[in-house]
Amino acid sequence: MTAAVLTAGCSHDSPTSTPTPPATRPVPVGTPSGTPSRAGLADISLFAGHWIGHGNWLTINRDGSFEVGARVYKDCAQVPQPCDTMSGGMITDGYHASGTLTGVNGTTATSQVADTNDPNWLPTGALTMTLDVATDSISTGRINYCGPKAPSHVCY
Repeated sequence: MTAAVLTAGCSHDSPTSTPTPPATRPVPVGTPSGTPSRAGLADISLFAGHWIGHGNWLTINRDGSFEVGARVYKDCAQVPQPCDTMSGGMITDGYHASGTLTGVNGTTATSQVADTNDPNWLPTGALTMTLDVATDSISTGRINYCGPKAPSHVCY
């Protein structure tokens, strides 16, 4: 539900023109026509990429796998994990989770969080991601992740 990145810039693979809305029927990820296939995925191209927010990040790969991370805002030198590590002026976020998109229906993707290092932060199980094409952002409920064209007020 949350994620963090520590870089000022970001990139995600979004089209340069206004995208055509995806099909409105549910299509399982990994099945471009609804029929299981190893050849490709449902069209997750609008979701695929690197998305950032204030102290969080979300990366969705073209194969439907995703990783999410967030700052804990606690130094590992002072508290047990999960915590952020500091080295050479770089901060490495302490919250991490991963999973797989399981379906796409228009601008909504369903997913399963398979692994997390803190279930109080992001539990395993179902997670819905909603794409807002107008603001170039993805919401997972209470957290927004922004693409490069997102207005600054959306994620910060």
